[in-house]
Amino acid sequence: ALKQYDDAISIYQKAIALDPDDAIAYNNLGNTYSDLKQYDDAIASYQKAIALDSDYATAYKNLGDIYHIQDQYENAIASYQKAIKLEPKNSNHHLNLANTLAYDGQYHQAILSYQKVIELTPDDYLANNNLGWMCLLTNQLSLAQTAFERTIEVDKTDVRARLNLALALKNQGQLERADELYQQVLELELVDDEDKVAHAFYSFVLGKIEYGMTQMQDLIAANVNVGDLENELNNAEMLAACPQPPERIEEMITLLRDAISKSSANNFVET
Repeated sequence: ALKQYDDAISIYQKAIALDPDDAIAYNNLGNTYSDLKQYDDAIASYQKAIALDSDYATAYKNLGDIYHIQDQYENAIASYQKAIKLEPKNSNHHLNLANTLAYDGQYHQAILSYQKVIELTPDDYLANNNLGWMCLLTNQLSLAQTAFERTIEVDKTDVRARLNLALALKNQGQLERADELYQQVLELELVDDEDKVAHAFYSFVLGKIEYGMTQMQDLIAANVNVGDLENELNNAEMLAACPQPPERIEEMITLLRDAISKSSANNFVET
């Protein structure tokens, strides 16, 4: 917890020397290696924990997290499924599985997993929001609308929830209602970079192309958090592959990619 990782590793290893069959010690050692991004060591530690206790759901979940980070989606999915088998009512396991299925492009399977999360925890914002996205990407627009409406019910002040719903409505031809939601966002005070970047991106995909592009260029020039740009790039790439891609979406993708690449290059030079 104090980020004294070398000391933590040393103490966990001493604990393991005293009790080589302690699965919890191996799991926690794996967490420490994970924090250090020493993923091979983390995987080995989690696998040892599982070998000692085959019913250790948390170790399967942690192993799945590492595989997901490394884009080993098949292994991550298998690990999360084992965690779910052991703890079927743990909504976090289902959410992790759903997110990995989504990243792997298995949208229909992801929908089923997000629906399971919502069955267990109806007010889970991420599950409702991400379910809406999966339905949007598979052209199930009515289901997308319902999911995004639930996100607003969960967090009535959230900017992205309204913009997501506006996009679902626009794709159904409900332009007037979509614009009403967009105008509601304009009336909110956008303080966080995340909200400002989201607003610029959604302005673009909702048809206010030149305005959205200019806003995004200004935010990039102001050196907004690159993580916020990466998030919208991921959204843009998914929308580009959906049945109703936004007009000129490739231009936004190019802008975001170039900005992220430039930021990474600058960070490398500074380091």
